[in-house]
Amino acid sequence: YSPFHWHNHIELIYVIDGKMDLFVEGKSYILSGGQLAIINSEEIHSTRLQGNVKYLLLQVPLSAFTGIDSSMPNYLFNTIFKDKEAEAVGKELLKMKKVLGKEEPGCRIKFISLMYNLFYMLISKYRIENKVSVNFDYNKNGIKRISPVISYLEKNYRRNIQLAEVASGINVCE
Repeated sequence: YSPFHWHNHIELIYVIDGKMDLFVEGKSYILSGGQLAIINSEEIHSTRLQGNVKYLLLQVPLSAFTGIDSSMPNYLFNTIFKDKEAEAVGKELLKMKKVLGKEEPGCRIKFISLMYNLFYMLISKYRIENKVSVNFDYNKNGIKRISPVISYLEKNYRRNIQLAEVASGINVCE
């Protein structure tokens, strides 16, 4: 079980075998073998395995695209992929997994090139329009306000941090 959380990562979950419950932004899904889910950055989500589940999970921080694609934070993807779409993305994830465990020279470069190739495929084939809603979305605004705090705490969690230090670190008053 993974409790509700969010992060500045794009998360891909590819179920190889078994079933898992997925909750994203108030919607509930059941993922089974051969299905894929993409959780967009800053979406509140949770997972729960149904027994033994074999799956691949890839989390890529938006910072991995700094200097490469400044539009990456604005891209959105559908949450659930089935059939041929899931299979195509799953094959790319399996290629990445195969390279990951190797200690040969250049394997890190190969892994990163496969990751960028995967995201090129997602952006070119599976990106959905990011239509700005006229309605004020309180949850997204709240996440944008708290994200710098979370980021600061992630970087400094091993130290004894005071509220004034966190407030100063993110340029707000305590």
